[in-house]
Amino acid sequence: MKKEQNEIYANNVKKYDVLLVIIIFVIAMLTAVAIHFIKDNHGDSQKLVVVTLNNKEYGKYPLSEDRVFDIFDDNYCNTIVIADNQVFMKEADCPDKYCVKTGAIKNINESIICLPNRIVVEICTDTGEDELEGTEAADAGEDELDANVDAISR
Repeated sequence: MKKEQNEIYANNVKKYDVLLVIIIFVIAMLTAVAIHFIKDNHGDSQKLVVVTLNNKEYGKYPLSEDRVFDIFDDNYCNTIVIADNQVFMKEADCPDKYCVKTGAIKNINESIICLPNRIVVEICTDTGEDELEGTEAADAGEDELDANVDAISR
């Protein structure tokens, strides 16, 4: 009698284990698809490349329009390329070239930063301004960033 109960219990456990694994797998797949859809689909908003030089907006460019432009100053030249819905820093006169090594970016909130030349290239939406912009917290953060960049540049 005990042997039969153990066999029935073992068969039920195996069935429920398999069912549990299948349910977990389906949930994981649905989550992955949802994350992919949310990440790549931002409604009707257009992705913009925002270039900032010395904490001042240098320009906004649609990510969908291919272009190449240079940012010149007395001491440096950076070449930025927008192509195939991506943006990358093709050339830079900075010593470390981290901005060039960053490679292409294409998703909202990704950025390329050239600290020595004080250039930031980031992708955002046409409607999306930073939530902190214009607030005291954002102003304090910008002042702290300026101090850190100045300290690193020396």
